[in-house]
Amino acid sequence: CHDLIPLVDPSPAFKYDRITRLWYRDRIEALRRSDLILANSDYSRGEVTDILGVESDRVVTIGAGHDPDFRCKGLSDSQRARFAESLGITKPFIMFAGSLEPSKNVANFLKALGGLPASLQEQFQIVVAGKREPEDIRTLSTLAPNQTLRSALRVLGHVSDEVLIDLYNSCPAFVFP
Repeated sequence: CHDLIPLVDPSPAFKYDRITRLWYRDRIEALRRSDLILANSDYSRGEVTDILGVESDRVVTIGAGHDPDFRCKGLSDSQRARFAESLGITKPFIMFAGSLEPSKNVANFLKALGGLPASLQEQFQIVVAGKREPEDIRTLSTLAPNQTLRSALRVLGHVSDEVLIDLYNSCPAFVFP
């Protein structure tokens, strides 16, 4: 079990899509009937026991693995710069990889950046990687609290694992808000 977000904090699309709700309800009932549930974190384990009422001895935290390709590559400054420039990134950047659903907290991340001094905001770009619809790009732009941050946004959309690995290796900071 990864999380229970659709149950705990359903998105508007989830609330109004009857088929998806029924499918998810069936998955929840299957979890409740399971002899053993594997959770990827203690937090998810707690959701299963607290929210679904599953006995704690039936839920085991196993953690989440990673692909061994996702590693520090030791890129030189010039390699990082060339890579960034190939994607239209012209400054040091803060990276976020993921969806824009409310549980990802991107709005608060951008709001927090907006609270930084303007001189600091001007020193970096914000790079967002992950599958995007055209309306997601407009949403991101409206979430940025000022023009400096709006112009600092670089929305890449879906990228290959190879590019994602190089993004992680090239950014001075990445966030999981």
